[in-house]
Amino acid sequence: MKKNYFITAIGALCFSLNAMAQVNNQEVFFNADPHPDIIPAAPYVNQQTPSKVNSTTSVWLSYYNSVKKSNNITPVIGYSFLFPDSLVRIKDFGGNIGRPPVHMIGNLFDIKSSYYQNQIQTNSFSTFTVDSISVEYLYKRKTASSVKDTLYVYMFVNSLSNLGLGSFPNQMANYGADTVFFRTAKYTFGTNSPNATNLIINKIPLGDADTSKANAVKHKDIKINLNVAANGLVFCALSFKPGFTYNTNDTISKNKNIFAFVSYEERGLNTYPSYKETHKWNFLNADWSQSYIVPSSVRYNNNPNGWNGNFIPTYGFNKAYGLENHGIWYKITSTNVGVKELSENGYSLGQNTPNPFTGQTTIVYELAKDAKGVKLEVYDVTGRTVYAAAQPNTAGSHSTILSNLKSGMYFYSLQVDGNIITKKMLAE
Repeated sequence: MKKNYFITAIGALCFSLNAMAQVNNQEVFFNADPHPDIIPAAPYVNQQTPSKVNSTTSVWLSYYNSVKKSNNITPVIGYSFLFPDSLVRIKDFGGNIGRPPVHMIGNLFDIKSSYYQNQIQTNSFSTFTVDSISVEYLYKRKTASSVKDTLYVYMFVNSLSNLGLGSFPNQMANYGADTVFFRTAKYTFGTNSPNATNLIINKIPLGDADTSKANAVKHKDIKINLNVAANGLVFCALSFKPGFTYNTNDTISKNKNIFAFVSYEERGLNTYPSYKETHKWNFLNADWSQSYIVPSSVRYNNNPNGWNGNFIPTYGFNKAYGLENHGIWYKITSTNVGVKELSENGYSLGQNTPNPFTGQTTIVYELAKDAKGVKLEVYDVTGRTVYAAAQPNTAGSHSTILSNLKSGMYFYSLQVDGNIITKKMLAE
């Protein structure tokens, strides 16, 4: 069964800890049947599986495809039209007419996801580069060749100002967790764009060569070259800007161009997506991978459930949801800092972030197994100890926040059962 979605009504369910409420799927999802099958695009095939101790590897990754490989379940493909407003009408591939329900989509890429580890070995210390992304889409043209539409691609790397933290309680029945935690992303309705610092914008022209044949999904490859530090999350957002003029209530599928993004219900029809349980006190091991949409209520800043100014994430809907994971791929080159160290020594120490720093900085270390004793020491260039404390000794990732250090160069050492790793940092 393939699914596509138009806009209808809205409802609310329970409140989250940050005053946002889950919303009823019916705001954006109307199952328009019957309609012809959509032909999925072929996944990118990676020629080799990197070993845990390789220093650098390149690989194409997509969350829905990695979940598919891990769970051995074929996801249900769906699509929805992407348009900057809801003034026009569109006839879908099954003959149903409705208004465009989605005006921007987002996708959060977390390289630490356990679903990726059979394809690329990373941990919380791994740095990487997003060389390219590839978008799965359907695109139909009826205008002259001279008319060029534009696919806007927005990207940013996480920071405290760009990604917040949201949660929904009482989710055991749907997700197997008392509370579902997720990252929030800000949205500006006036410009139909993400609200983020250091935003990278790529404008990709769409023409005759990009047209889908029949109802076959295509890939659009886009070079990015975005460097990401350890523990980095990458947010990608897409919007469509038509190159043609239109009037209110025009049915643009008759003589204009239409663009649809492709998404997947990862575990089959009418199922809830996977959720890696996240504890509020241990976010270092969390899997933040997720997709997002901007429906009309958020686009026009009249959402009654607290989502104005935000993308709505997959977990923001209170029923099984067909557009769980968007068809967005990332070509990643990873320098596996810490993976070899962890594999060979049983522990690893990350570079503090940020570095240089003003005010405070975070030091992260990882243990492959429980240790007898762990201690962190910080000392200045004269050898004077400015911080020394025992640290958690259980397997996994741990962090310590340092603050109130005077300007200058410092060294910090992690002692694990008598073994020592030392790195340096700079306070400004």
